Amino acid sequence: MNTIKCPACGKELAIEFVTTHDISFLGLSFRAERCLRASGIDTVQDLTNCSVSRLRGITGFGECSYREVHRKLSHAGLGIRGNVGIADAAIKEALGITDTEPRHD
Repeated sequence: MNTIKCPACGKELAIEFVTTHDISFLGLSFRAERCLRASGIDTVQDLTNCSVSRLRGITGFGECSYREVHRKLSHAGLGIRGNVGIADAAIKEALGITDTEPRHD
């Protein structure tokens, strides 16, 4: 079973358990959470499936909010699509998340 560290309590939790949680699980600021919800991003999995460009395109979601989200996800061992580190890649592979769009040749 693949696990990650809970950003709130530091316990090891199953990836599937964490990613299905509401974004409030990450303990984001009111502004960051409000902007994400207004864009239809309600779960941790929704957030990890977002691209950097989508997040940066959210109205009212500036550099500080982006850095906050990146920091909270990194602390939990997760990342944003298109901004994947080695640990993030292993987690995304376990969840079946891909960073590329399907090609239609």
